[in-house]
Amino acid sequence: MYEVGFAEVDVTPEVPCPIGGYGDNVAEEVLGPPLYVRSIAVTGEDGTEWALSASDLIGFDREEMVLPVIGELRTKGYTGGVLLTASHTHSGPHTRFSQRYMRERASHAYLERVRAALVSTILEARENVRPAEVAVGRTYVRENVNRRVNLPDGTHHYLPREKHLYPYANGPVDEELGVVAIRDAQTRQPVCTVVNYTAHALTIGNYRWVVSADYPGVLAQELSELTGGPALFTQGACGNVHPRGFEDGPERMKEMGRSLARAACKVFQGLTYSGDAPVAYAEEPVELPVQARMWTEAKHQWNPRYEGLTSRSGSVHAARLGEVIFVGVPGELFVEIGLAIKERSPAPYTYILYNTNAYLSYIPTPEAYEEGGYEPNATLNAPQSASIVEEAAVRLSQQVWTSAC
Repeated sequence: MYEVGFAEVDVTPEVPCPIGGYGDNVAEEVLGPPLYVRSIAVTGEDGTEWALSASDLIGFDREEMVLPVIGELRTKGYTGGVLLTASHTHSGPHTRFSQRYMRERASHAYLERVRAALVSTILEARENVRPAEVAVGRTYVRENVNRRVNLPDGTHHYLPREKHLYPYANGPVDEELGVVAIRDAQTRQPVCTVVNYTAHALTIGNYRWVVSADYPGVLAQELSELTGGPALFTQGACGNVHPRGFEDGPERMKEMGRSLARAACKVFQGLTYSGDAPVAYAEEPVELPVQARMWTEAKHQWNPRYEGLTSRSGSVHAARLGEVIFVGVPGELFVEIGLAIKERSPAPYTYILYNTNAYLSYIPTPEAYEEGGYEPNATLNAPQSASIVEEAAVRLSQQVWTSAC
C-alpha cells in the first residue's frame, strides 16, 4: 500500500503586474481563473518518496527558483524526488528568467511568495499523505494544433504571425488527455485527479493583458466540481503546439477548459482503482549544448546572460505511480519528441511534464533547425539537445519501470 497527499495555495498576483508571455507588458486586471500552486506527495511501501508540484505559471528559472526550493526542502527534512512543473500560462507573472538579469521583468517579492508556496505545498502534501488507491485512463481530444506550418512549396511559416494559414496547419499534435485519479483507500473520496494535456496555455494570450490561469485553470475548476475533489493540471510537450482558437479570448478559454473537463470526467467515471501500485523515482543531469550560430529572435535579450557559454545545465526526471510514469523535461520540448518518449516508454501510460525544474527554452527537433522559423531561432539549444533529452527520458523510464516491478 502506498500513500498520497495533496495541498494547494492561491498565488494570484496583485495588479498591475508584469506578465511573462509576450515580452514587456503589464496586466491591469485579474480576469481569472486564479493562479494556484498544487502539489501531490507520494510515498511507496518501501519508503520511496517523490513530489509533483504543478503551478499556473509560465515556468521557473533553475538558479533563482528551483535550486533554492529544493535546498529549503532538504533543510526541512524532505529527501524525496522533486518535480516542479508549470502550465505555461502566458497570462502569469515573470518567473522563468533570472532575477539577476531580468530585474525589470519580475517582482522579487512575488518570486519569494512563489518559492514559499512551492515549499509549503509539498511539505503540507507530505503531511497529508494517507493510504490511497490509483486509477489511470485516457481519452483523445482534438483541442490543439501544431503552430509550425510547412507548405507544399517548401516554405515554412509561424501560425501565430500568419493566422490566415490556419487551414494548412496539419503538423503532429498529441491528442491524448491523461487522467490519473487518486482516492482515499478507506473513505473512497478523491484525493486529487491529475490531468495531462498538450497545448500552450494561451487561449487568452495577447487578446488582452490580464492575469489568468487560462484554460488549465478552467479545466481544474470544472473537473473539481464534477468529481468532488481537487484537480491538478500538467502540461505536455507543447513546444510547437497551440490550443485551437488560440488568442481568441475569455469565451474560448472557458469553452476549451470545459470541453477538456467533461472529457476527463467521462474517463474518471469509468476507472477501476488499485491500492497495489509500485512507486519509483529517478533523475539524471543533462547538459544541453548551446548552438554556435547567432540566433536572431533572442540575441538582444539573452546574449548578455549567456555569452561564452557552451552548454546549460538541467535535469530529466521520471516518477512512477503504478501504471503511469511522469517524465519531467527541462524546457519547451517539441511534441514530436514527447510522442517518441511516450512510444518508447515501457509503461502503458507516460506523461510529459513541461519545463520541469528549469526553463531552458525551446527544445526543437533537428529538422526544425533546417526548416527555420521562430523556435530554433529563439532558443540557445543546439539541434542535438532533443536527442539528449529523449535518450535520458527513455533510460529513466526503463529504470523506474524495472526497479519497481
